[in-house]
Amino acid sequence: MTLIKTVTLAIPCYNEARRLNFGSLAKALEDHPELCLILVDDGSTDKTAEKNELFAQQNPKRVRCLSLARNSGKAEAVRQGILMALHNTDSDYVGYWDADLATPLSQLPLFFSSETSGSKDPGDLIMGSRIQRLPAKIQRSSFRHYLGRVFATAASLLLDLPVYDTQCGAKLFRRELAEKIFRDPFVTSWIFDVELLARTKKIPTSEKKLIFHEAPLLEWREIGGSKLGLNSYITAIFDFMKIWIRYQPRRLR
Repeated sequence: MTLIKTVTLAIPCYNEARRLNFGSLAKALEDHPELCLILVDDGSTDKTAEKNELFAQQNPKRVRCLSLARNSGKAEAVRQGILMALHNTDSDYVGYWDADLATPLSQLPLFFSSETSGSKDPGDLIMGSRIQRLPAKIQRSSFRHYLGRVFATAASLLLDLPVYDTQCGAKLFRRELAEKIFRDPFVTSWIFDVELLARTKKIPTSEKKLIFHEAPLLEWREIGGSKLGLNSYITAIFDFMKIWIRYQPRRLR
């Protein structure tokens, strides 16, 4: 299945020289002529930047590299990559995809499936969703699954938005929406996925109501070597507080 829209994905990379699967990236480019990639090196201290550049040289028309001078965190790396996508391409959709490819790029066409959206319009914001069901192959530890449910429930209450999976690292945005969401830096890092939803809800919708969709993935697998630790989850609690303070309803007036 090929894509029905042109797409540019920002892939944030921090010390991913050993994990980044360039073979899978090349296969995705081969399968989807409408796809372009931006590899964002977030101040890595290994050979990530060099390997990214080599891959871009092998695919000069459809792969670009961006190297940040220092480690700025996933939120800023994604933001800079998407700003580059908006500036350098005319893709219908831009988005981001985790570098570990826990969501295989073969899942990308599902984001534009009418069976997923229930309509011919894919939506303004399309999020991958790790729903365990038949015949899906969602390989995830029980700990991270239940922690994800806590995050999603907290986000739903915070945003008044019934999102099943806020933290899946595969999201697409119609370019007109992305231009508004990613214009300014985020105040959070680890849970900026939640913040971008809060920011999206803040956008005036007098002309056209924004359409959100979750695309139930058929395949997702937890990849070893995650950089998330206990401190990250503690930070996330404070990040929720930041989002509440920044985006609570009284600030929308």
